[in-house]
Amino acid sequence: MDARLGLVPALALASCTATTSLDGLSGGYRGCPQPLPPAWLFCDDFETDGVETRYAEYDRFGSPVGGNMKVDSLFRQMDDSHAASGRHAMQVFWHGSQLSAGRLVAAFGKNPRFSTRITPTVDHQEIFWRVRVLHEGDWAGFRHQLGSAMVLANAGGGQAANALIIAPQDPARPNEALQVLGLQPQTCVTTGIVACAMYNDRPKIVDLSRSYGMRKILEPGESSRWHCIEGRMKLNPVGTNDGAVELWVDDVADTKQTNIDLRGRYDAFGINAVIVETGWWQGTNGANHRRWIDDLVISTERIGCE
Repeated sequence: MDARLGLVPALALASCTATTSLDGLSGGYRGCPQPLPPAWLFCDDFETDGVETRYAEYDRFGSPVGGNMKVDSLFRQMDDSHAASGRHAMQVFWHGSQLSAGRLVAAFGKNPRFSTRITPTVDHQEIFWRVRVLHEGDWAGFRHQLGSAMVLANAGGGQAANALIIAPQDPARPNEALQVLGLQPQTCVTTGIVACAMYNDRPKIVDLSRSYGMRKILEPGESSRWHCIEGRMKLNPVGTNDGAVELWVDDVADTKQTNIDLRGRYDAFGINAVIVETGWWQGTNGANHRRWIDDLVISTERIGCE
């Protein structure tokens, strides 16, 4: 096994957007190649059992609106042929009015919270990450989080910087969805000091800006179709505002932000974690929803969809 995490390759190459019926057809993509390309730090096509052993954190439970009770949200590896590659993927199932349905955290680099064998002495200044995403045919959800790359700064999980991929609401019509993805970079650094003591430490962590993509992959006509989502996070050199975040959908540039200050004068750690997230702002309004995640890759260079 490579020192970086890579799993057994699945099917042959396919186009970047594949249609799959929800009666159980694979998307036909290639899974994790062996050996991994030199720039790849991590790859998981979920064809191997033991998800909990491959991630720094695996939470399959979520929480409902208005309570702290944990409910089993079925964020788990499924052998039901809803897969972009092979026959396995991670299914996310939101029951009724839930705020979250679990998460996966892949850790790498020099890291104050997690012990990792992936580049454990490196402060990564730029990271790309990619997942394939499938929504069920009657998908009607919006205002949720797909995941992020981040700088973990302490043992409690406080972030110095975060680059979120989100599904935003329409800023002009708060009760309506844009049906696109967007980027929301965040910082928790003030004059070189990290204020956050835990993950998503509100109100200490600050939203720097928000940008919106163009591809309406969340509208009903795009459901039942695998989409390839790739993000980029680049830290600014200390003392500059040369940071950047970027998003590609199906290998096409969708939105980006440049000239941003993600970390001020903080330089103790670089980018060291990617999270696959299921947070749903304000809950799912009583409806059940399903989404599938497959073929997660983390790299120091562009990944693409093949």
